[in-house]
Amino acid sequence: MAERKNIKNKSNKSIMIITMIIIIVIISAGGYWFGYRPYQIRKFCNDAAIKNAKEIKGSCSGSTSKDILGKGYYESMLCSEGITWQSSYDTIYNACLRKRGLDTK
Repeated sequence: MAERKNIKNKSNKSIMIITMIIIIVIISAGGYWFGYRPYQIRKFCNDAAIKNAKEIKGSCSGSTSKDILGKGYYESMLCSEGITWQSSYDTIYNACLRKRGLDTK
Protein backbone atom coordinates (compact mmCIF):
# COMPACT_ATOMS: atom_id res chain seq x y z
CA MET A 1 0.00 0.00 0.00
CA ALA A 2 2.84 2.39 0.82
CA GLU A 3 4.47 1.62 -2.54
CA ARG A 4 1.27 2.58 -4.34
CA LYS A 5 1.15 5.99 -2.59
CA ASN A 6 4.81 6.53 -3.42
CA ILE A 7 4.21 5.79 -7.12
CA LYS A 8 1.10 8.01 -7.11
CA ASN A 9 3.03 10.90 -5.52
CA LYS A 10 5.82 10.57 -8.10
CA SER A 11 3.24 10.48 -10.88
CA ASN A 12 1.50 13.62 -9.57
CA LYS A 13 4.84 15.37 -9.19
CA SER A 14 5.78 14.53 -12.79
CA ILE A 15 2.45 15.80 -14.10
CA MET A 16 2.87 19.06 -12.16
CA ILE A 17 6.40 19.58 -13.51
CA ILE A 18 5.29 18.93 -17.09
CA THR A 19 2.31 21.27 -16.66
CA MET A 20 4.54 24.01 -15.27
CA ILE A 21 6.98 23.62 -18.19
CA ILE A 22 4.12 23.84 -20.70
CA ILE A 23 2.75 26.97 -19.01
CA ILE A 24 6.19 28.61 -19.01
CA VAL A 25 6.67 27.80 -22.71
CA ILE A 26 3.24 29.23 -23.61
CA ILE A 27 3.85 32.43 -21.62
CA SER A 28 7.32 32.82 -23.17
CA ALA A 29 5.97 32.31 -26.70
CA GLY A 30 3.23 34.87 -26.04
CA GLY A 31 5.77 37.35 -24.72
CA TYR A 32 7.88 36.91 -27.82
CA TRP A 33 4.98 37.08 -30.30
CA PHE A 34 3.10 39.98 -28.74
CA GLY A 35 5.96 41.92 -27.15
CA TYR A 36 9.50 41.37 -28.34
CA ARG A 37 8.77 40.62 -32.03
CA PRO A 38 6.61 43.75 -32.63
CA TYR A 39 9.17 45.87 -30.78
CA GLN A 40 11.99 44.65 -33.03
CA ILE A 41 9.90 45.16 -36.19
CA ARG A 42 8.93 48.70 -35.16
CA LYS A 43 12.55 49.49 -34.31
CA PHE A 44 13.76 48.24 -37.71
CA CYS A 45 10.98 50.06 -39.59
CA ASN A 46 11.64 53.30 -37.72
CA ASP A 47 15.34 53.18 -38.63
CA ALA A 48 14.56 52.33 -42.26
CA ALA A 49 11.92 55.07 -42.54
CA ILE A 50 14.21 57.72 -41.05
CA LYS A 51 17.08 56.75 -43.37
CA ASN A 52 14.92 56.68 -46.49
CA ALA A 53 12.87 59.78 -45.65
CA LYS A 54 16.14 61.70 -45.30
CA GLU A 55 17.18 60.46 -48.75
CA ILE A 56 13.92 61.58 -50.31
CA LYS A 57 14.18 65.19 -49.00
CA GLY A 58 11.12 66.67 -50.63
CA SER A 59 11.21 64.78 -53.89
CA CYS A 60 10.28 61.16 -54.28
CA SER A 61 11.77 58.72 -56.74
CA GLY A 62 10.26 55.54 -55.31
CA SER A 63 13.57 53.74 -55.58
CA THR A 64 15.39 55.05 -52.52
CA SER A 65 14.13 52.25 -50.29
CA LYS A 66 15.09 49.28 -52.45
CA ASP A 67 18.31 48.35 -50.68
CA ILE A 68 16.75 48.21 -47.20
CA LEU A 69 13.23 46.93 -47.78
CA GLY A 70 13.65 44.75 -50.83
CA LYS A 71 14.09 45.22 -54.55
CA GLY A 72 11.27 47.16 -56.13
CA TYR A 73 9.15 47.39 -53.01
CA TYR A 74 8.35 51.07 -53.49
CA GLU A 75 8.20 51.11 -57.28
CA SER A 76 4.44 51.52 -57.10
CA MET A 77 4.68 54.41 -54.62
CA LEU A 78 3.73 57.59 -56.46
CA CYS A 79 4.81 60.93 -55.06
CA SER A 80 4.24 64.53 -56.04
CA GLU A 81 6.64 67.45 -55.83
CA GLY A 82 6.89 69.07 -52.42
CA ILE A 83 6.25 65.90 -50.39
CA THR A 84 7.17 66.52 -46.77
CA TRP A 85 9.65 64.54 -44.72
CA GLN A 86 6.88 63.50 -42.31
CA SER A 87 4.63 62.11 -45.04
CA SER A 88 7.60 60.25 -46.56
CA TYR A 89 8.44 58.82 -43.16
CA ASP A 90 4.83 57.79 -42.48
CA THR A 91 4.45 56.12 -45.88
CA ILE A 92 7.68 54.16 -45.58
CA TYR A 93 7.12 53.24 -41.91
CA ASN A 94 3.55 51.98 -42.46
CA ALA A 95 4.53 50.03 -45.58
CA CYS A 96 7.41 48.43 -43.69
CA LEU A 97 5.11 47.41 -40.82
CA ARG A 98 2.60 45.88 -43.24
CA LYS A 99 5.34 44.02 -45.10
CA ARG A 100 6.55 42.46 -41.86
CA GLY A 101 3.09 41.45 -40.66
CA LEU A 102 2.10 44.19 -38.22
CA ASP A 103 -1.21 45.95 -38.67
CA THR A 104 -0.80 49.73 -38.69
CA LYS A 105 -4.28 50.49 -37.36
